[in-house]
Amino acid sequence: AIVNAGGTISHDWPLEQALETGDRATGVKVLSELYAEMKAAPIHVDLAALWQRLGVAQQGSTVVFHDDAPLAAVRRSIMRKPTS
Repeated sequence: AIVNAGGTISHDWPLEQALETGDRATGVKVLSELYAEMKAAPIHVDLAALWQRLGVAQQGSTVVFHDDAPLAAVRRSIMRKPTS
């Protein structure tokens, strides 16, 4: 929805515009409300644990993917090429 509305790397959008566009696409104000709630309250993210749950690992100088990881389906969805 954001790309379809012109939000690409070729255009400099304010964050609020991208969030509002995403909210309109989902039909709920989840993105803008979540941002408003969390923007001033940084949290620690355990990236090593997240990569492991996604099934992303480094093997020497190569990145490998483990399809038996708990969030491997999420990783595949993120990496999937758009259908259109």
